[in-house]
Amino acid sequence: MRDEDSFNQNNTEDDFEKMLEASFTKIPKLEPGMKVTGRVTSVGEENVFLDLGTNLDGVIGKAELMEAGVEVQVDDEVECFIVAVREGVVQCTTRLGASSEGRAGREAAVSSLMDAEGSGIPVEGKVKEVVKGGVKVSLLGLEAFCPISQIDNSYVEDASVFLGGSYLFRVMRVEEDGRNIVISRKSLLQEEAEAKAKELWSTVNVGDTVKGVVTNIRKYGAFVDIGGVEGLLHVSEMSHERVEDPADVLQVGQSIDVAVKSMDQAGGKISLSIKSLQADPWESATKVLGEGRVVVGRVTRLQPFGAFVEVAPGVDGLIHISELGGEKRIAHPREVLSEGQEMDVKILSIDHERKRIALTVAADKEKEEEERALDDLRAKQKQQGQGSMGSLGDLLSRAMKDSDKG
Repeated sequence: MRDEDSFNQNNTEDDFEKMLEASFTKIPKLEPGMKVTGRVTSVGEENVFLDLGTNLDGVIGKAELMEAGVEVQVDDEVECFIVAVREGVVQCTTRLGASSEGRAGREAAVSSLMDAEGSGIPVEGKVKEVVKGGVKVSLLGLEAFCPISQIDNSYVEDASVFLGGSYLFRVMRVEEDGRNIVISRKSLLQEEAEAKAKELWSTVNVGDTVKGVVTNIRKYGAFVDIGGVEGLLHVSEMSHERVEDPADVLQVGQSIDVAVKSMDQAGGKISLSIKSLQADPWESATKVLGEGRVVVGRVTRLQPFGAFVEVAPGVDGLIHISELGGEKRIAHPREVLSEGQEMDVKILSIDHERKRIALTVAADKEKEEEERALDDLRAKQKQQGQGSMGSLGDLLSRAMKDSDKG
């Protein structure tokens, strides 16, 4: 029994050592400049104490949080930066303040900025003046220079839009006892964008509907920022109706809802769609349109093999080139038609599975028959005390709307 007890005791000691070692490996190494998230454990009169997931408590000034308009309670989470680890306490901050008030003059301000340069802690500053190549910023009571290429994460043509604004900056260089300070806002914005992008790739899935902002427009489509990542909204995905120029339907800065069509994280590509969020006009149109029906269509595209004609909003049919030109043989539809031209067409067939409609040019006799049928419907409607039906196009539009409601 003694051997068994000894064996169990040795196993218990081994397990304890492994657990102890594992617990230490899970504790992150805390270094100045590191960004951490702490859980509020207590709120004192001067300081807020944080659980940083280590054996050391974090401390952040309560006044700093109040100046930033942040009120915290126990169990709230606070994002902050580590300033120093001293005497078993982790001193934290959300950022260095925008003035040197309460500090021991210029020397203390320079020392703080040098610490910020080494640790990467953001410093709050106010843009005071636009100068050649950038802007002058008041930073802890000192004057710093931010190049125009570093004031934003996108191209800035006129830096005066930042005048008077207070922003967070990263200190890039402190030289000549604080007389030469170079800062950057761009690096912070890029880090924020990378963090948002990482979150987006892990939370957004194909098929999701997300909100985005149009950032750029090209002939082939538009780029949309959906939260730190830009996706491409191809022109063919903007509407069921044909869009010739994306600028006709979208503008930079516009907020839109888009569906995520595909995601390629390795290539950093996301395809978006507005069309998939819209009702398919094919279903509504084909409930109203029938084989043998004569309608007024608009020529949308001319190809060597025929002409595409819009017979209902977002629904095109094809007139084969053999159906054009009458008895005269033509080499291209443009010999007898032009894009945008309206014409009477007759529906030859509807392929529901492939979503294709075959058309031909309506003969005068067929147009007359269709008009007579429409007249009969108008007369019948009048007898029933209903209003005017209008044209065949009006009838079709109303029928499509009624079909959608149904």
